[in-house]
Amino acid sequence: MVSSEGILEQASHWVEFRNQVKGIKPRIDSNWVDINGVPDQEGVTEVVHWTDVLSGVSPDLEAFKLRDPDHFSVGGLHQNVEAWDNVLEGHPQAERIGGWIRDKVDILQFARPFSGVFKRARYSSDLPPRKRFPNHESCRKFSDFISREIINRVSTGAFRVWGEVGVDDPPYLVLPLTVEPSKPRLCIDARFLNLWMRDMPFSLDKLADVPRFIYKGSFMTKCDDKSGYDHVLLSENSQTYFGFSYGVYGWSVRLCLLDGRFHPIFITLLVLLPRVS
Repeated sequence: MVSSEGILEQASHWVEFRNQVKGIKPRIDSNWVDINGVPDQEGVTEVVHWTDVLSGVSPDLEAFKLRDPDHFSVGGLHQNVEAWDNVLEGHPQAERIGGWIRDKVDILQFARPFSGVFKRARYSSDLPPRKRFPNHESCRKFSDFISREIINRVSTGAFRVWGEVGVDDPPYLVLPLTVEPSKPRLCIDARFLNLWMRDMPFSLDKLADVPRFIYKGSFMTKCDDKSGYDHVLLSENSQTYFGFSYGVYGWSVRLCLLDGRFHPIFITLLVLLPRVS
């Protein structure tokens, strides 16, 4: 049984978390560092243009600038549309992929009717009905981690605060959060939404594919994008299908404390999180 002191301590934590999240202004621009990770102090960055790279110009690596991972902001895929048009030239899916880059991803493009049973409830519709799910039990042990992760992702622009539970209308879907414990990693359980989505399997390149891209005596390097999921933005109308709520577990929506009320908050994703299959 939780003591009254424990309840007040946890409630104070949630109030502090709520106020922090609501006061965050998402980052718009990234900072820059040189090849050694030293920040660009001048504020004016000479960035190697993609047309120079294609024409064979060798950049000065000492002057080469990279985005600072400690000041990350989302949506990198949607920048430099002209360069992406050049990369996609001749690609069989150029129009579709270019549309995602220019206009963000509209999940309704992948929608399909569903008729069947999910968690002992029967559904039959073209789109999922409004639904609100509680977060998974796994979240109980990771409350501090989840709070830090949400604050960070609101800061980078990956999440946005929708409103307060019991005060504002919720997103169309409020999906459950879950935590993969080994890393740990915050995930959203979109199995309910996925019932109405077409399955689109794909395969990543493997080591056996490398000989197709290189020639004898060549060298190869790879670049791993930071927070890869956060580079793909959802369209505004899609965000309402990726809501979640976060607040006190085991209590009612309203908790009398300090200002007389406490409300967990609704948050929506602007990007795609790893999904639970």
